[in-house]
Amino acid sequence: PADKIDVVTSQTWQVPLPEITWTIKQQLIAHAAHISRELQDNLWLDAVEIKREKCDEENAFYDPESKQITVCDEMIDALTKYGQKESEDVAIQEEIAVNSTLFFLMHELWHAYIDLYKLPITWKEEDVADQIATYLILTLNKDNSYNMVMDGAFSFYEFSQQNPNIDDGILSDVHSIDKQRFYNIACRLYGA
Repeated sequence: PADKIDVVTSQTWQVPLPEITWTIKQQLIAHAAHISRELQDNLWLDAVEIKREKCDEENAFYDPESKQITVCDEMIDALTKYGQKESEDVAIQEEIAVNSTLFFLMHELWHAYIDLYKLPITWKEEDVADQIATYLILTLNKDNSYNMVMDGAFSFYEFSQQNPNIDDGILSDVHSIDKQRFYNIACRLYGA
């Protein structure tokens, strides 16, 4: 089906996004398949199945039992709204939504690889996935890497505005605070 793609049979990441005859959600899943294949080809990592579905929450996640990444329609919708907030130009809105979603997909791919290869990590897994996603986007996708990472970082900043009150539940979560994730990624991009 169009909302589920076996990434093993996809083309590489260097192929441009499909024509806009598809919905943006289908474009994102197809482009994510390109990224997964590029990682498989260049780093000899196994491809991971990526699917899109309605989840009733703004999320993207890796399921260690099924070995699949799910991108929730609600997450793509939220990132699309973020793009609309940033620009009136439809092409820029779509680019922001695509870049942000692809950053989140790279983040989830690294959760998958940490699980599949039992990779040791020395910090919070969420932060490690952000770090590796940032590094690999900058390494593998030279054409749009800066924008992809910054759009991903700014989406964390945007999400942080939804929850301005910080309590113990947020501070003890496995995720760093969204605004903190924004600054961490921006600093890595800058080279700090």
